[in-house]
Amino acid sequence: MRLTFCLALAAIVGAGALPAQAGLVQENGTGRPVSYRRACQSPKIEMIDAQLASGQESAALPATYLRHLNDAVFFYFSPVEWRTPRFAVAQFTLHRDGRITASRLVTPSGMADFDSALTNAIASAASTRSIAPIPAAVTADTLVVSLYAGRHANGDSKPYLEKRTTCPAWPLGNNPQPRYPPDMQSQDVRGFVRVQFMVNEDGTLDENSVQVLQTSGDPFTEAVRAVLPNLKYEPASVQGTKIRQLTEQTFTFGFVNNHPAP
Repeated sequence: MRLTFCLALAAIVGAGALPAQAGLVQENGTGRPVSYRRACQSPKIEMIDAQLASGQESAALPATYLRHLNDAVFFYFSPVEWRTPRFAVAQFTLHRDGRITASRLVTPSGMADFDSALTNAIASAASTRSIAPIPAAVTADTLVVSLYAGRHANGDSKPYLEKRTTCPAWPLGNNPQPRYPPDMQSQDVRGFVRVQFMVNEDGTLDENSVQVLQTSGDPFTEAVRAVLPNLKYEPASVQGTKIRQLTEQTFTFGFVNNHPAP
C-alpha cells in the first residue's frame, strides 16, 4: 500500500484544481511524474499589507492578527513576475467567524494578471477558511479591510517587494498507513482513494473538512477514513508563520511506483 500527496499551492484558486506533488495513480494504473520532497518557494514579489479601512481605527484589531491575515492571503498570491513593481488595493468585509464577503478591487494596477492574482488570492483564502475569527476583544462583528499589494498600507509610495518563503503542508514520514482491505487484497483488487481536507496550524487534520473526491470502492474508503484521525503533517507556512491549508491526498492499494504490485 502506498501513499501519494497533492497540495494546494499558491497559484491555485480555492481547491478546484490541485496539482500532483507525488505520483497520482489513475484508475487504469497509469501515473504522473513524482516529487517526494516538500517544495517550498522563495520568489521576490510584491508583498501584501492589510489595514482596517478608514473610520474603523477604534476597532483596535491586534497587529498580530493583521499579520496573520497578510500571510493567509499571501500564501495564495502568485502574480506573474514583471520588470517593474506593481501596486493595487482590494477591500473586503471580514466577519466575526473569519468569513470574507464583498471582496472588490478599489485601486487596480492596470495590469489584468496582477489584479486577478490579488482577487484570486483573497478568494482562495476565503474558500479555504484560512483566516482566523476576529478576536473576542474586538466588539465589532464585521470589519472592512483594505489589502495593499506592492506598497505598505501606511501610505508609503515606495514599492514593497521582498523575497518570501512559502511552504505547503506535508505529511510526516512516520504516519500510519491504511490497512489494505483483506477481501480486496485476497482477490488482488487494486484501488485508490482521493480525499481533501484542511490541515491546521498545529499539523492536525480537521476531520470536519474531509471530503472523498474519488474512490475505487467502499472498502478502500472505509480503510482510509479509519486512519485519517491519526495522521500528522508539517503545517503550511509563510515566512515561518504557520497557517491553515486545504490539501489533497491520494491513498493507493496494490500499487508500487504507479504500477501494480507483484
